[in-house]
Amino acid sequence: MPLVKLLIQDRFSVSVLEKTYTCPDISIALDKFRTKYPDCWVSLVAVEDNKLHNAIDGRDFAFFCPLNMTKDEILVMNDEMDLKAYQMKWYPDTRLLSYQEDMELEVEDTEEFEYDMPDPDCD
Repeated sequence: MPLVKLLIQDRFSVSVLEKTYTCPDISIALDKFRTKYPDCWVSLVAVEDNKLHNAIDGRDFAFFCPLNMTKDEILVMNDEMDLKAYQMKWYPDTRLLSYQEDMELEVEDTEEFEYDMPDPDCD
């Protein structure tokens, strides 16, 4: 059985659980820990002799966002959750673009940009 390093962090990047153990199937373990810790980031990385693999491929590594984060993304897409509330919940330590009701964005005139010109090969 492969040896894997499990790391579970909450949304503030605080380690909730970190351990190394034998794991027969990384994807099954990942689903188990995502369900048990639905508000946490879960990663599993295969190790050899207590050292992380130098080359990580799809079989040696698994990382997923929190299960509840995925559910909240669906709520945002369905306009059942405000985007700002989502960002403040899942990215509390980052400095996000402040939302101001009266903020106006300046839009540059893009008519002269080359990508807006007609393609001469499409005649």
